[in-house]
Amino acid sequence: DNPVAGAAFRAAGPLARMAGLLGGSGSTIIRVGQAGAKEVGHLTIGQARNLMARYLARRGGGAVAAKVPSVLKVGEFKLPGVPEGATGTPVQTGKGLAYEIPSATPELNPRVTHVRIMDPVTVGEYQYPNGYAVYMNEAGQTVDPLTGQTIGRSHPSAHIPLK
Repeated sequence: DNPVAGAAFRAAGPLARMAGLLGGSGSTIIRVGQAGAKEVGHLTIGQARNLMARYLARRGGGAVAAKVPSVLKVGEFKLPGVPEGATGTPVQTGKGLAYEIPSATPELNPRVTHVRIMDPVTVGEYQYPNGYAVYMNEAGQTVDPLTGQTIGRSHPSAHIPLK
């Protein structure tokens, strides 16, 4: 009996109806359904983690995250990642967590306000088996962490692979 999986299953009842939480790729860890009803879907490890984050946020607890990097390597640079003790907020897609970056963080452009740590991507053309990170500005746009300028998806700093 895994207490995290058990809590996620209990929290899944009302949330399981949300189409965005059902389906997807990854290892199935929880079968979602109601007692006496037939199964309605599965949750992957990433989806269960985000479900727990939402559940804990409503109860006043912190978000549950897999390994969150405190340092991210961007080319030749080592940049600050998730600040120690930071609490993640589930991203809109439910496939990662966003963390606030304190103002005046050394080595980051002052326009960088958040870092998103995204779940692994194991299908499709662009795969990130350990997940990836994205630096963002106040408007939620992807930015170059050194310049603070908005960047497109093809920019090397747009999706920083996690090791």
